[in-house]
Amino acid sequence: MRILAAATLLMLASGCINLEISFPWVKHVVQPVVEVGDAEFKVEVADSERERRKGLSGRSHLPPSTGMLFIPDRRWLGEFWMKGMRFPLDFIWIGANCEVVDYIENVPIPPPGADDNELRRYASLKPTAYVLEVNAGDIERFAIDIGDDVSFKDVGDGWCGN
Repeated sequence: MRILAAATLLMLASGCINLEISFPWVKHVVQPVVEVGDAEFKVEVADSERERRKGLSGRSHLPPSTGMLFIPDRRWLGEFWMKGMRFPLDFIWIGANCEVVDYIENVPIPPPGADDNELRRYASLKPTAYVLEVNAGDIERFAIDIGDDVSFKDVGDGWCGN
């Protein structure tokens, strides 16, 4: 029995066994990705009102080359604020044509104790379909610019390249 277990572990480690076929209770986790120009960001998708409202607030950081993709509904205006944020961000607005239409770099965290009505709101000057939040400095680091092509991988059907 131990030899069979050891052989199974070796086959798993070498990729010889497909976990989904061998162990149907193991689900493959797909990581959504947004490509902006030559940059690639692993993302969390905020496509519900609750997820959009919470966003990245309360977190201590965002790992490098990651972000949050906001997929709005018709009622959402696409305005952002930094309520509850503990680190600065870059905002990338993406048009329905799957191109960068606007961005704001190095959006600062709010001052301690700031009242909600004192918090600045950020919005695109152009119509947008999606918004990508990434670490402050990523727009400059990856030379992201207006007009850059955007594609989504494993985000869902019908959106930018899916």
